[in-house]
Amino acid sequence: MNEAQHRFWDIALKAVTALALVGGGIWALYEHFDTEKQKINATFWNKRMELYLQTSEVAAHIAGANSPDEATNEFSAFWKLYYGPMSVIEDDAVKNEMQRFAGLVRAFQGTGIYIDRRRNETSFQ
Repeated sequence: MNEAQHRFWDIALKAVTALALVGGGIWALYEHFDTEKQKINATFWNKRMELYLQTSEVAAHIAGANSPDEATNEFSAFWKLYYGPMSVIEDDAVKNEMQRFAGLVRAFQGTGIYIDRRRNETSFQ
């Protein structure tokens, strides 16, 4: 191998090494940020599920109440969730259902309707 060939291979191998290092560095950064993104998404989904379950429980208590008086605490909890954390994390489908249920809650809260589930009767007071 003469001097010119030696220099060519020396430069070529150094260039390939440099490209491999840069490529490896870029790949490492991509993996790091992808992992961080996955952690953030998992945290978001866990919080969303927690709030969905909490809201579902409150809604179930309201739906099961025989009178507005029986659901006073749940009304307060529902409106806090509705105007607070749920408005931040809900998707469009849940938002539409929350708005629909909020209308029913307003109607139930503002009425004198009392439901006797044992007798399957509704009365107005």
